[in-house]
Amino acid sequence: IAMSRELDALDLEGVRIVSDNRYEMAEEFHQMYGGFLFIGMFVGSLFLMATVLIIYYKQISEGYEDKDRFEIMQKVGLEQQDVKKAIHSQVLTVFFMPLLVAGLHVCFAYPMIEKLLHLLFVSDAWLYIRTTIFCFVAFALVYIVIYVLTSKVYYGTVSYTHLRAHET
Repeated sequence: IAMSRELDALDLEGVRIVSDNRYEMAEEFHQMYGGFLFIGMFVGSLFLMATVLIIYYKQISEGYEDKDRFEIMQKVGLEQQDVKKAIHSQVLTVFFMPLLVAGLHVCFAYPMIEKLLHLLFVSDAWLYIRTTIFCFVAFALVYIVIYVLTSKVYYGTVSYTHLRAHET
């Protein structure tokens, strides 16, 4: 490090010597990738929170819109189990279709992402694939938790027996 700094300070008749050393380069890489990691985690968590809020709001507003339909179906003899199955399939589709589309999108975007990673000197393709799978599973687990919470609220909103309990 000291020799590199001495070479940088030399000025031989207008010729400037520029040198790099391994330690300072490693520190610069750590700073750059640390910044990318922070920004990526911050933006990722921000998008995840926005996604959760949007999906939750969408399900609740659809629940209020579907309340009359499910009430009519229960009045004509639809069993509670059938209502639960209908709600389950509807909420399941709304929740997990975007996750599947995102996975498909990442698969098709892989060649471009690989080229961008090569520009950042990341050439380990298996590292990218493992990281992508890990992130996909983590998001799927978060989606499952939000699905469980939202489907209970949605079912409570459209359930005829729940409505009857509030009317009496």
